[in-house]
Amino acid sequence: MADNIGRKFRLIDTYINAYLNSDENPVTNLNPTHLQILTYVNRHENVIQKDLEEDTKLKKSSITGSLDALEKKGLIKRVQGKDDRRKNYIVLTKKAYRYQDEIVKKFARLDEIVAKGISEKELRQLEKTMDKIIENLKEYVE
Repeated sequence: MADNIGRKFRLIDTYINAYLNSDENPVTNLNPTHLQILTYVNRHENVIQKDLEEDTKLKKSSITGSLDALEKKGLIKRVQGKDDRRKNYIVLTKKAYRYQDEIVKKFARLDEIVAKGISEKELRQLEKTMDKIIENLKEYVE
């Protein structure tokens, strides 16, 4: 029974990425990681790169590349900390804030699509099961 779980997760990931890269994408040429970063920075204060690494579980080099791309597109700025000059805080630009409603709607629509035909009880159980899977996998990668 457990033979296909990893394959199914990869397939789900492929479909989610395809949806996020569809023509409905509010900001052209942004990949799912970019959208995830923009959403995270919008929801949290005093974000530094390490926060993004912990949230996404991506390598430092991947986050750096994504931040460079977002900065080049004028969607984020790195602001040197006043109390600690070694810290660069990541903040959204006015341009990025203009897209936030569309990005939030896109992720909300994704949740609707994923949950279609699934009861609240099943969704709660799925979330618990996914949390267990995440904990199981953490043991092997951290």
